[in-house]
Formats: sequence, structure tokens, C-alpha cells
Amino acid sequence: MSLYADRKYQRTSEIVSADMDGETVIMSLEANAYFGITGIGGRVWDMLEQPQTIDALVEHICLEFDVSRDICRRDVTLLLLDLEEYGLVQTV
Repeated sequence: MSLYADRKYQRTSEIVSADMDGETVIMSLEANAYFGITGIGGRVWDMLEQPQTIDALVEHICLEFDVSRDICRRDVTLLLLDLEEYGLVQTV
């Protein structure tokens, strides 16, 4: 799977999520599995409620957290790849 800078990504509709003591818990009804993400990953998940480009995600995260743009882009990209692999996000 590969990501495209010009595409927008959004949570898939079959997903239920909740914040539990600082950890975002995501339940995939289709896969009957759950996942947990913390920190910046939880903030990215929140933002994916609406369609977002990778650039927009990186821009927002860099404004909110003390992280370099290069590290942020790498981490956001890796997170999106994982989320896409498990069917938790889709391109729109």
C-alpha cells in the first residue's frame, strides 16, 4: 500500500472509537478487532473524522506539538499506512 500526497484520507464508516484515559481505542466492526493509539496518533485520528491530506495533518500536528516537520511527516505517514492496512482509513 502506498500513500498519495494529493489525496485525502478519512476514517472508514464501520469504525467506532473512544478516548479512554488518554488512549484512543478504535474498534473495527468489520474485522472484529480493536486497536489503541496514543499521543500524536490520537490527534491524527481525531482529525481524520473529516477528509485530510497528509500535508494538512502534518501542518496541524507541527503547530500543536513540538516536533520537526520531517519527523512528523514520517510518523504521520507510517500511522496512515498502518491504519490503511487494517481498513481503518480510506481515500476520499
